Amino acid sequence: MRGSLPRFRFSPGFTLIELVAVMAVIGVMFAVVVPRVTGALETRGLDKAARTVSGYVSGLKEDAVASGTPRYLFVDFPTRKIGKAAEPFPEDQPPSHDHPGLDLPAGIRLVDVQFPGGGRISSGLVQLRVSPRGYVRHAAIHLADAEGREMTLILEPFLSRIQVAEGYVSLEK
Repeated sequence: MRGSLPRFRFSPGFTLIELVAVMAVIGVMFAVVVPRVTGALETRGLDKAARTVSGYVSGLKEDAVASGTPRYLFVDFPTRKIGKAAEPFPEDQPPSHDHPGLDLPAGIRLVDVQFPGGGRISSGLVQLRVSPRGYVRHAAIHLADAEGREMTLILEPFLSRIQVAEGYVSLEK
């Protein structure tokens, strides 16, 4: 046997220091990215609620045009519901909790319904007549989430589309 010295082969693995360095970089990335993603997901709830309400109101306008009869959009603050009806509700008989409508998601609240000239309603029942041509009174529906972010849905009298804006948009001039 010829002088047999052990041969060392280099293993294609990673050293402990390299692994720790990679873990540190990943940790820093998580520290930067996670708060941004979490904030975006929280905002998405309010955005989704605003889009849902906008679609609901647009559908009501289309229904009024298709049927050729007026419809009524109601915003019920006590039940946190936005709904539709073929006839207006008498003031002494607001819609019941089981009346069909759109329940706002948890954490989303109705702030108020505003009309040009400064009229604001933030409690009780608001009813808006949608004409057989799909026209509705100029109004803004304000929504907010638990974090205090707000969105505004602007109903234009002669436009079929509902404008959705971030923040509290006032109709006062």
